[in-house]
Amino acid sequence: MKLNDLSLGILALLCGGGIYLSALQFSPIPGQAYGAETMPTTIALV
Repeated sequence: MKLNDLSLGILALLCGGGIYLSALQFSPIPGQAYGAETMPTTIALV
């Protein structure tokens, strides 16, 4: 089965949304201006 561009785009959006939602549950690092969720959130938004 071949995936077309639309299917791959939808899959990428769903994966990005899943990464973003799971990164929101990471606990903050004490004493830091940013937490453990910063890098996964950035990757999900790109």
